[in-house]
Amino acid sequence: LGLREPLPLPSSRLAVGAVLRDGVPLYLFPSVETVVTRRSGGGGGLVGWHNRGLNSLPLGGTWMPWAGAGPPERLRLSAFSRRLPPLADQGAAPEGSSPEEERRWARVAEPAAVGQAVALLLGTLADAPDELGEGYQFLLAPLPGEALPEGAVQPGVQLGLVLSDALSDPDLNEPGWADEVGCFAAADIAVYQVPPGGRSEYLPACYKPLYSGAAPR
Repeated sequence: LGLREPLPLPSSRLAVGAVLRDGVPLYLFPSVETVVTRRSGGGGGLVGWHNRGLNSLPLGGTWMPWAGAGPPERLRLSAFSRRLPPLADQGAAPEGSSPEEERRWARVAEPAAVGQAVALLLGTLADAPDELGEGYQFLLAPLPGEALPEGAVQPGVQLGLVLSDALSDPDLNEPGWADEVGCFAAADIAVYQVPPGGRSEYLPACYKPLYSGAAPR
């Protein structure tokens, strides 16, 4: 997940995504919805930017077959985070902490039900535009009320998300957690700061208001 300078940090919510083929859902995966809020030019209203270009919509690394997911009300999304390992030019870990402590996962949210989000996906598909029924598509729905803590998504953070049956309680610090969970979907999201893109001559026109707008007061 790339966060571009000089945009402010996004607000974030847990989300569930579906992989579609010709409008038919094939897979489910956990994700996170990030939104950068900007004021439109000329003193206009606030605009929330979900899609900010390359690497702004995490699509998960392990998908769960839609047909094998079971009843949506039985699925839970677990969220963990930890610091990314330091790059060569960033030096060692902070004083007083060991590399093992820095790399342990911490739970950032209690396991959350995804039934309402899946229902939102299905409702969208039932009244979808024709374009959504052509080829492969990705559709994301946020979990109602499941906002992540402020600063949970920022450069240097790694998020680990697991979508699994409500009877399981995955702990990413346990080496064999995947064997115990059984059927699951997962996302491993590394968050990095990336150079400014607003001045690039190759910036698509649709993203120019994102960089020309102002932060809300």
